[in-house]
Amino acid sequence: MLVLVGSGRALGTVWRLSTDTSLVVGRKDSPLLIEGDKSVSRVHATIVTLAEDLSGVDIQDEGSKFGVYINGKQCPTRSISRLLVGDKIMFGAQDSVFHLRRYPIALCVANMRTEPPSVVDRVLSIANSLGIDIVEDIERCTYLLMPVLTITAKLIRALVFGRWLVSPEYIYSLEQLPLSFRVQSPSTEIVDDYVGSLKFLPPAQAPMPAPECPVDLSTVNWNPVRERQCLFASRLFAFADEAQLSKYSSLIKAAGGSCVLLEGAVDWARSRSHAADGFKARCASLVANMRVLAKEAKSGDALMLKCLVLPQSPSTSGEQSDLDTTALITTTARLLHVRPISESEIGLAVIFVSSETHTNPALALPPEPALDTTSPNASSVISETGSANREGNVAAPTAESS
Repeated sequence: MLVLVGSGRALGTVWRLSTDTSLVVGRKDSPLLIEGDKSVSRVHATIVTLAEDLSGVDIQDEGSKFGVYINGKQCPTRSISRLLVGDKIMFGAQDSVFHLRRYPIALCVANMRTEPPSVVDRVLSIANSLGIDIVEDIERCTYLLMPVLTITAKLIRALVFGRWLVSPEYIYSLEQLPLSFRVQSPSTEIVDDYVGSLKFLPPAQAPMPAPECPVDLSTVNWNPVRERQCLFASRLFAFADEAQLSKYSSLIKAAGGSCVLLEGAVDWARSRSHAADGFKARCASLVANMRVLAKEAKSGDALMLKCLVLPQSPSTSGEQSDLDTTALITTTARLLHVRPISESEIGLAVIFVSSETHTNPALALPPEPALDTTSPNASSVISETGSANREGNVAAPTAESS
């Protein structure tokens, strides 16, 4: 978005530019008004933006008495001059100065396939007129647009990266933005914050949650929350699935956590043979590996919580590798005195800004799952360590075991 920010005599005045627009600057009855400066003519200059985008802005002195100056150089009368971002423009001779600035605003659109084409077309048209970029990557966007709040990976990423959530109705409201804004009690710092924080835009309002959502979201704060960016501090998330790691890596890091791929578990998932002795040895190897990784990831005196993430739910195609990997991660977690973490807990922790319940490996373990007699018996492996009781609960982690 391009704006002209006033300074000097014009401090506190902000002008918004949009595509394919011709606006008159003057002292009276002008869209871009400069008041109280008698050196500014009634029709002083015209500012023209390009039709297709906001990559350039033209200005023409309309025969004013005291001229238009770009970076201290006077523009020729009644001829077009090109403005570039960062240029300083003075109208007249009494320090009515404006600076052309670009503030990147980007929109990431999600779940719009079910919306009528007219809705999508209108959103894109408004975004284009305001110089708002449409991007695919949450990390590059300013706003995530959804018709209704639906819990998706894209939504979770938007929350972690501190993006505003908006509906199409919010974009529609931008059509009503005035061309000129006035900052109250202006100072350079106040104006910079007002413009840099986009306070001239209406407050973002999150869409309503989808009615079929299985989670009660009535207490969720959907606005950017700083606490989400340190939510996973001192947590090491270990994945047995490369696709899962790729899906969650940047999200976890943005929330202050660390993540690794358990190569031993990946190799196990690819293996065709899952013998009992091999299972026990692989679990022991993963335990040792996790302790090393936790020490390497440790920051300062903070105790790294080991979060072993269960693989994605296996398909019903008859493949057993996912089931065996789940058993491997579950057993390894028990040997480490921790509870395995489900993938959904990562999203729930972000939504509710709490890792006390979700992604907390120190909670009591659930009862041991029954494994089939052809697979290694988890309870027999755990009993060798003496760490689990009959109820499947474990003692509080010690410094050595954690």
